[in-house]
Amino acid sequence: QNLENDLAAGGTIATNRMASMEAAVKKTTAPRFIGITAAADDGAPISQLLTFGTECPAVFVAALPCGKMKMVTADGCLHESAQKIAGTLWEKLRRTGNRRDEKNQLINILGRMGGYAPEGFADSIALDLTSASKAHWLFAAGRVLRTPGHGNSLFRVIARGGPQQSRINNPWLRAIVYAIYQQEDLLSAIPRENLFAAFERCVDQLQHQVTGRNAKIIFVNCLRALALLLRARQYAATRDFLCIDSCPPEEKKLVTITKRILGEADDLYLSGQKKSLLKRLREWIDFSSDTDELPPIIEDGEDPGDGDGD
Repeated sequence: QNLENDLAAGGTIATNRMASMEAAVKKTTAPRFIGITAAADDGAPISQLLTFGTECPAVFVAALPCGKMKMVTADGCLHESAQKIAGTLWEKLRRTGNRRDEKNQLINILGRMGGYAPEGFADSIALDLTSASKAHWLFAAGRVLRTPGHGNSLFRVIARGGPQQSRINNPWLRAIVYAIYQQEDLLSAIPRENLFAAFERCVDQLQHQVTGRNAKIIFVNCLRALALLLRARQYAATRDFLCIDSCPPEEKKLVTITKRILGEADDLYLSGQKKSLLKRLREWIDFSSDTDELPPIIEDGEDPGDGDGD
């Protein structure tokens, strides 16, 4: 209620409220500082407001009296409050008009709120995606897209970019990673040619990173995106997607290129986490469509990393 009153008041009060909310949702902490001791040094930073997710319940980071922090599951009243806040912000966004700074601020906050964001916001993000979409828009897309129709919108834009256009960048890679990781069904109705185009663009960026010996966040997000795109194999229409023993000739060629690049990447100095991800992706590339059981891409309890860096 206080939030609604502050936003309705307009002027300085509303501006200050929005600024404080945006600062809160952007604030992150390293996993090792909240007791996740298994996380590697390059483990994903965790949002201190709501963790990403398209499903409730969310998990919060709470401060302890001793000054340390821990992960806690929110109770029912907090879920209701988060949903009301998201609804209020969505209504405000719809009334914002051409005020770009305020609009971007609202998109940032609703994107961070993930599954609490209303369906109308998710539909709006999917509808308005273009090849020129900025990082804040793509960040929100990765957090809130949730239906096969949304998936079609995302991958149609990626395919239109094509390898002849600018190289796919980290915001787009991050959108692919989070969207598929959270909602596998996004891949269920995507045309095979659009899946191929997305995979090809990710391979092109991976080659660029390997050639430059840059095994950092873009390199990692390339591996994650490629691995997650292969989840399309769980659907009958794309069961043999990029399976070299049975896929179309253009896909066989791309598989050969990808395997060569992954071999080159294996010669880089990689941390244990990156080596594990690379090894798993190579296992998936070698998968035979005649095999019933697919090896895991991401183990239970493992997340794809935040990937906020460049």
